[in-house]
Amino acid sequence: MELEPLARAAQALAPNRLFVSPLLRCRQSLALVAGGLCAAEPIADPRLSEFDYGDLEGAPSQARGIHPELFEAWARGEDPSFPGGGESNAQVLGRAMSFAGQSWAAGDRSLTCTHNGVLRLLVSGVLGVPIAEAHRLRVPFLTPIRFVRTPRFGLFLDLDPEVERVPVPGLGQPRRGAVHTPGARRRARLGGGAVMQIVVPMAGAGKRLC
Repeated sequence: MELEPLARAAQALAPNRLFVSPLLRCRQSLALVAGGLCAAEPIADPRLSEFDYGDLEGAPSQARGIHPELFEAWARGEDPSFPGGGESNAQVLGRAMSFAGQSWAAGDRSLTCTHNGVLRLLVSGVLGVPIAEAHRLRVPFLTPIRFVRTPRFGLFLDLDPEVERVPVPGLGQPRRGAVHTPGARRRARLGGGAVMQIVVPMAGAGKRLC
């Protein structure tokens, strides 16, 4: 896959901090994209790890036949944990939002590499999309997703048009290029102090089973 757009985005950001999932494929992807751009060593944070798929780890094509009750629960709008000690969407969202809240500090220009499914839930959490609808978001592999933290209004998204979104309750149908998150209408009046964070979804990871 083409890494040049990612490399350009990383160079433009000039990151002073790097965060990465502990998994080897993520650390290798970050090295390819941001090697030599930051003097600081990447910080491996387990909150950026891939979904724990429990009994279904490594068996996505057989998932429906092995655990049909999982798909039935999803169809009812529920959020079950993956059988065999795996995680639910809410659990992954909780750790991803915890990471963002504690690690993306004011004054940083961070570059983060995580997995597609984790990033999709992080995007949904910032947009206010219900967990049951989060799977409708399309986060393209190897496309940088930009988060902006402001001192007054918190975390915002700067999405490329190709990242599809679902309507957010109370905000109506998303417009092309719009940023739909609480306080978005005030964003144009924000002064300095915005902090850019770029998150890279790792290629080939985070396949949804339903």
